[in-house]
Amino acid sequence: MSENVQKEIKTRQATTSEEITRRIQENFGKFYAEELKEYENLKSQPKICDPSKREGIEMIPIE
Repeated sequence: MSENVQKEIKTRQATTSEEITRRIQENFGKFYAEELKEYENLKSQPKICDPSKREGIEMIPIE
């Protein structure tokens, strides 16, 4: 299929429940992939503070 035909298929209104379901699944897949990538990036970054090593901001108790 040419790019123009694919763009038209993606932009036209969904008419069947199968088409709606397929689009929801595609959108969820894209969203999940983006969130997973962001999560992996956050996991790979060093922590700002580590309370177990008494690093970071000291918490002062409120009386």
